[in-house]
Amino acid sequence: MAGMTKEERAVAEAVRGIVSRRQVGYTVRLEMAMVAGSAMYSLAGTRSDTDYVGVFTMPSEAYLGLEKASSVMDSIANVPGHGSEAEEDHALHEIGKFARMLAKGNFQAVEQLYSSVEGKTPVVASPAWAALADRRSEFVTAEFVTMYLLYV
Repeated sequence: MAGMTKEERAVAEAVRGIVSRRQVGYTVRLEMAMVAGSAMYSLAGTRSDTDYVGVFTMPSEAYLGLEKASSVMDSIANVPGHGSEAEEDHALHEIGKFARMLAKGNFQAVEQLYSSVEGKTPVVASPAWAALADRRSEFVTAEFVTMYLLYV
């Protein structure tokens, strides 16, 4: 984690924590991790939880084995010393699932591509993620607009 700011290290550790708790049996590579939700837009209050999102890849044996690998890792954890309301929510998507979300116009997935390059939140990003984020405008499609308008 050399070269990361203190905030970036905190995001990386929080998101890697979910992976280690899952004990998935293979090494998961974190491609992107960031703070999401109200904290992304500086709207978090004292009782707000902290939301983390991320994208990961797995080695080929995870895809080719007899047991199906999970495409989503998520959890909710209480943060010690922060009261019962303080929680951390983690949602990590395997890169293939994330790609399918982008193809369907999932506005939250597209938002992650834009937010991770505009510096709205501390981000951990691999070169592969940076290359994908560079093409983010290609995911602003009719499907994306429809999904967004149905949400608001």
